Amino acid sequence: MSFVDKCVWDSVHDCENHGVGVQRSASSLRDFQRLELQDQSLLLDPPVSMSSLSRPNEQAHQEIYDAGMQYRRKVVGEEYVNNQLKQGVSEFMKPMQQLTTEVAWGTIWTRPGLELKQRSLICIALVASQGKEAELGAHIRGAVNNGATEVEIREALLQTAVYCGIPTGMVSFRIAESALNKLKEEGKLPK
Repeated sequence: MSFVDKCVWDSVHDCENHGVGVQRSASSLRDFQRLELQDQSLLLDPPVSMSSLSRPNEQAHQEIYDAGMQYRRKVVGEEYVNNQLKQGVSEFMKPMQQLTTEVAWGTIWTRPGLELKQRSLICIALVASQGKEAELGAHIRGAVNNGATEVEIREALLQTAVYCGIPTGMVSFRIAESALNKLKEEGKLPK
């Protein structure tokens, strides 16, 4: 039984146990969404689409987003975040910026268990392995902001190059060198 099927099965049983008559034929989330309530008094009149409903637990989402924005700005810097947010102001892009800030920064970066420097070095390896040049530069800056040294960044990129390919490593080293030189000019790293 898949996770979704189990959730649906549990939901159906919870409804039955609380006196709501629900057919037990749900085998997937789509089937569950199409279930007819036997007690017609529970139906919304007129029907409401999910897109017109507000997000459940909006306050909780906002708190996670706010924490994520704080970490995002702390790690990669005001300039980078402001630039990303300016690019993500359209109705199409805004949900992606919200997801990034809430899930990546508000949920993962705020977790205990790893130091920010460790998270930064992991991100460097991951974005380098994917060839994400703009993000690599930002995460190199973030790693320095989080206490990583030039040697630690170099070692993370060497490790990545061995597992992801030398061409990926060469591109990553060029980006890293440029970002590190800029940080040296700004006085954030020793020359």
